[in-house]
Amino acid sequence: MALPVQWPFADLSPAAPGDETTPLANRRSWKPDGAKQWSGPSPLEHYARYPEKHPQEVLYADDDTVVIYDKYPKAWFHFLVIPRQPVRDIYDLDPMVDIPLVHTLVARAGRLIRHLQTQPSFPPRALAPSQYDGPIAPHHPTPTHAALTAANDKGEGYLADPRLYRFRLGFHTLPSLPQLHLHVISDDFMGPMMKSQSRWNTFATPFLRPPEVVLEELEKLREASLAGPDDSGGRQPARIVRDRAREADFFHLPMVCLFCHKEQPNFRAHRDEHLPGCFQTELENRCRELPTSGP
Repeated sequence: MALPVQWPFADLSPAAPGDETTPLANRRSWKPDGAKQWSGPSPLEHYARYPEKHPQEVLYADDDTVVIYDKYPKAWFHFLVIPRQPVRDIYDLDPMVDIPLVHTLVARAGRLIRHLQTQPSFPPRALAPSQYDGPIAPHHPTPTHAALTAANDKGEGYLADPRLYRFRLGFHTLPSLPQLHLHVISDDFMGPMMKSQSRWNTFATPFLRPPEVVLEELEKLREASLAGPDDSGGRQPARIVRDRAREADFFHLPMVCLFCHKEQPNFRAHRDEHLPGCFQTELENRCRELPTSGP
């Protein structure tokens, strides 16, 4: 059930019979009396626990999920889908009980994407307001982002037709903040905070682990746990295993354009010179694939 407050834009409630998700039966509890769940900075915890206190950043909230604008957008559209219960990251997921939770996050992301692709009035709030006029995260838009903004103001380019939007979903293998969150990010990768090759690689490589990969890992662990007890006679303590060496390698992979698939040796040249032209070609191809209206 959606919270009884007026959220800024999206109605992400189930749109049709069969679009519902089963309310989560297994729910973890937060520490009592407002005590912090995680040590160190944990702003995502605050969104999950108190979404009504963040009307400028929260797009949608219900009993199970919160959808927020990413404060450091790496693309024109960049959102996070967060569970309303304390789960630190994908390595904290219990394969015996948390598979429905991941499905719920994916279902909410799917409704968000459908909303973006069918609501032409949505783009003016594509980036969080704090990116422009608040003290939280000031930025200097890149030339690429400025060009996109100018094209959108004239009704041209990427935001002229929401059917052109394409999105990636994924969990970071090495999240920067505690509290599980699913990234929903448009594939332009032209956000004002896309400022380095390492940031590019966190979204353009398997560092961004698709939810279907996480679900497959959890299903295998669940089957292994059900197959037999451990030496102590209890259930095997199965979790997704962290591979820190492999995670670090992703930062140093060659940077590859998402559209022409060519290796790019220089990040700024790619972002400001190569990417705009390559992305425009991609948009033209997508436009040709759209169904035409009329007889």
